[in-house]
Amino acid sequence: MSHSEEDSVRRILAKIVREKSPISGAQLKVRLIWETTRAGLRQFDEGLFGYRKFTDFLADIGSDLLTIEYPEGPGDVKVSMRETLNGPESEYAKPKRETVRLRNDAWQAFTNPDPKRKRFWSKETGAIHHYLEGQGSDLKEQICSQPSLFIEIQPIKATKQRAWMKNFLDDAELTDQQKQTILPIPDQPYSSFVNVLFTRALGKNGESWRSFRIGKVLEQAREWAENNDIPFEQLKSDLGESPASAMAARAVIENSVRDRLDEVLSMLNDDDIRQVILPTALACILVRTNAINQ
Repeated sequence: MSHSEEDSVRRILAKIVREKSPISGAQLKVRLIWETTRAGLRQFDEGLFGYRKFTDFLADIGSDLLTIEYPEGPGDVKVSMRETLNGPESEYAKPKRETVRLRNDAWQAFTNPDPKRKRFWSKETGAIHHYLEGQGSDLKEQICSQPSLFIEIQPIKATKQRAWMKNFLDDAELTDQQKQTILPIPDQPYSSFVNVLFTRALGKNGESWRSFRIGKVLEQAREWAENNDIPFEQLKSDLGESPASAMAARAVIENSVRDRLDEVLSMLNDDDIRQVILPTALACILVRTNAINQ
């Protein structure tokens, strides 16, 4: 997903929510699929951005645009525009204060703590490449043969990300009973799903947690960039179209469908693939097979 395509999706997202606010998550996704297709973009799917769930996409990509209200029980989220945003004269709403966001591939590289996944920054293109340790990979051979052209990205350890949760919980405006109810969540093996559970359990404090977590991740990304003499601007989602970034963007757009699938899978851990991707793929195969046989 190129940066220009991401910006286009954000503009459409803001336009839809501004026209109808609040809007349910299901309605918003249907509109987003329709509007991206109408605009000549690839049909929207949160998986193209590396997210397993639509709500995760909204909470991250739209964190500076939207307010998400989670139901206390079963049900859909309600999405509305942030009150602190600029008025409709803007091409799409932006926060009044400067908001820094990492590129999606950079965010995934720093926040996915899977120890088997190796992530490397390309000095030539500014792209981030992934491969799984223990599996044959042309990319691994390329990196090993030209190590001076790549810099490894060490993800933020799961223990540190769980510690952030506990630190936030200590200072959150919650009753002791509420804190005791939420406290077991950070003790689970860390994954993006655990973070979503924690965010939802916080209720109205969920927005504050997202801001807190984003700040912590940005600190780690800045430190890595400084230690490796890489301009932090190159990790930001609002990166301009320098020759290197333009080359990387064209490479993403021109990839085949299977290549894009490989990129999405590289952003998921083994549990995500086993619990979500494989069952969904098998279900699609069964449906297609039954349709042919009828």
